[in-house]
Amino acid sequence: MNFEAVIAALMLYSDSTSLTAIGNKSIHCMYLYLGNHEIGYRQKPKNAAAHLLAYLPHLPTKEEMGVMDNEYRIMKRELFQEILKTILGPLVDTGER
Repeated sequence: MNFEAVIAALMLYSDSTSLTAIGNKSIHCMYLYLGNHEIGYRQKPKNAAAHLLAYLPHLPTKEEMGVMDNEYRIMKRELFQEILKTILGPLVDTGER
């Protein structure tokens, strides 16, 4: 089969959401938007342009872990990079074929 090639801009967005029903907790969500939509369309919640990809885990605080600021920042960055590899891995693998 012969498939037509199409470029689709994928935009990722992460945001913290409060879970007030269960106390003072929050969760980070990662959403996917198609960049080919106009910005006005993407910004309207009624259009449901955002697609939930994942709930991101939280690291314990640096005080709880007993690490310094620089170590904690590196750990957060490495965790986020591994999450992106896991989420986007299938898409990258498909593009490399």
